[in-house]
Amino acid sequence: MQLSNLKFWQRDQEETLSPDTQAVAGEPTVDPTVLKLPLETPLDNPTGMSGLLPTSDTMYINVRTRPVQTGPMTAEPINEFFARNFVTYGRYAGATQRTNEALALGMAAVMSQFQNAISLVISEKRSKLDNLLNVAAQSEGVSDIVSTQLHLAQQKLERDISILREQMVLSEQRRGWILSALNEYRIGFDRGLREAVDAELLGL
Repeated sequence: MQLSNLKFWQRDQEETLSPDTQAVAGEPTVDPTVLKLPLETPLDNPTGMSGLLPTSDTMYINVRTRPVQTGPMTAEPINEFFARNFVTYGRYAGATQRTNEALALGMAAVMSQFQNAISLVISEKRSKLDNLLNVAAQSEGVSDIVSTQLHLAQQKLERDISILREQMVLSEQRRGWILSALNEYRIGFDRGLREAVDAELLGL
């Protein structure tokens, strides 16, 4: 009996509420004459700028610009080199050393690591080429098809070696494949330096 009286009391109260009071008690009403502006603007995500300066170091690995990996770039030593997070390396050096000499040494270290990887791949391909030439000499005149296949394989190895040697020369000029790694190291160094200076200014 008391429950039924309570329900009738609640219904009576709702019927006596004015429309304005009901709007406050329930869902808010929207005035059709009010223009609702978006919370975000195009300036929040400018076209062409997304991914230019990622907020975390690991994001650089996903957005870095590098040549399409074909031919000698698929070699394991080169893949391992580009898999490194050069932003993190540069960021640590910038935060702890903070000098132009440290930046130059860090960039030189990246170049040296790249050239070591290139030299290793060249040695591997040179060894394969020597073995191939040996097989070609032993099987000369046996089969025209085999000779053609060996010749094509020889041309591919020689072409790959030529490309790698060209990249070795370009790396001395900070050009070619190594450019992305050097840019990432420089970005990380600058960020680490700014963070260290800001921390000192703030007394952290």
